[in-house]
Amino acid sequence: MLKRKYLVAFIEDRGGYVSTLGATISKNLAEFWYIELGEQVGRENIKTFNKHQDAVNYANENNYEHLLVVNYGTDLEHNYPFINVLDDFIQDDDILIGHILDRKNHYYHLHEQCFYLNVKKAKEISNLQLGEPGANLQLHKPVRSEESHHDGYTPLWLEKGTELVDYDDVRFGYNIINSVLEAGLKIRSFGPEVRVGKYYFYPESEDTADKFAEWSEKHIFNKFYVYNTENLDAYNLQNNFKKPLSRMVTVSSGLNHLKIIKTLGYTDTFHLLFADYDKFALYAMEQIYARWNGKDYAGFIKSINTQYYDGNFVAENFGDFNDEFLDFFGGEEAWVKWWIEYKNSIVHNFERINFLTCRLHNNPVKLINEFFSRGDADTSKILWLSNVFSYKQTSLYHSLIDRVRAQDYVMEHLNQDISVFANYAIPWGEVGLTSADYNKQEELAKKVLNDMNKRQDRTWQK
Repeated sequence: MLKRKYLVAFIEDRGGYVSTLGATISKNLAEFWYIELGEQVGRENIKTFNKHQDAVNYANENNYEHLLVVNYGTDLEHNYPFINVLDDFIQDDDILIGHILDRKNHYYHLHEQCFYLNVKKAKEISNLQLGEPGANLQLHKPVRSEESHHDGYTPLWLEKGTELVDYDDVRFGYNIINSVLEAGLKIRSFGPEVRVGKYYFYPESEDTADKFAEWSEKHIFNKFYVYNTENLDAYNLQNNFKKPLSRMVTVSSGLNHLKIIKTLGYTDTFHLLFADYDKFALYAMEQIYARWNGKDYAGFIKSINTQYYDGNFVAENFGDFNDEFLDFFGGEEAWVKWWIEYKNSIVHNFERINFLTCRLHNNPVKLINEFFSRGDADTSKILWLSNVFSYKQTSLYHSLIDRVRAQDYVMEHLNQDISVFANYAIPWGEVGLTSADYNKQEELAKKVLNDMNKRQDRTWQK
């Protein structure tokens, strides 16, 4: 839960892209974050603008106090959820926080990629003009911290100075910086914990390809997520599914599928199928089912050969296993007993399936239907798709419309007795939807994109 109500302003200058890669990444990422961040702040509090100044004006006229400005081409969860970390970082007396740059011969300026502004407080001390580049002005030279974030050009903080200096060709944001400092207030730069929460692809420069390659080293390699983040309590499994499982298909990451199986129980003929596009995730799960005795999850995962398929794994959240997961099963002894009995009594298989490309060839969906059709009558049959259609890493390659069309295709072609667990591309529907209950989302996606693409520029005043 965020402490503040934000207006999140996405800035897209359509003429600012140097390459098709930069334009595609920027558009697809913005669509992803419009949906994901909208769940936190409300999509009515996310607007798109052509210019940063228009965002400030809109926030002022619509009585938003807290404004977060984000350029297209920004990933808002690189290491941590950016807005959550920023929300904790902001102090009551902060008016402006961002990347404050010291270019020596020029006056300090604000990098356009991302900044926070307390509009209400800024209005009390300024004309709310950020300051466009180009003017020659005489301004007080700020006092800056000795420490820097980057090679001497990003100070940790600025304060008002006393020396008047003639500055040529001031840069973006100079006016709001000067106004805050002239009021006797300190300006802080994003702290290191905030900075690592986001990643900027610099789509306006020729560096986009290099930035994409750097980002990919962390996010795109084959991955096995050791622990799921979904909270199953909200699914009310015991009330929604009163019959044991005879068939289940699940993605090949984490251990949530075991909680579902334990909660619902399973028949003597239970079959489990892992269906995933990630070869390394499938390999890691195969290792778990083949070799793991249920003890020391962290140690076992670290013993897996991570060079297999040139993959890597995300070794995080082991504490959740030691606490929450073992507690769910009644402690380690009860868990190990259940695990050994379970894995020795069921049939499990692995298939490499990319649900995002199923509409290009329907064999994968046919395979899923055939698998479920062999299950016992009057039993539960669950397809656990997790966040296949709302996964950030694939959203760079697949636009919202692409992901929704894939989702619509899969849901439309599934047998009607299959209950689907999924984080849909646009949050909608109840847990356990079947194809009979599902409403196609393509038209809804078009409406969402139309709302997103409305430019809240100066015309909103007319």
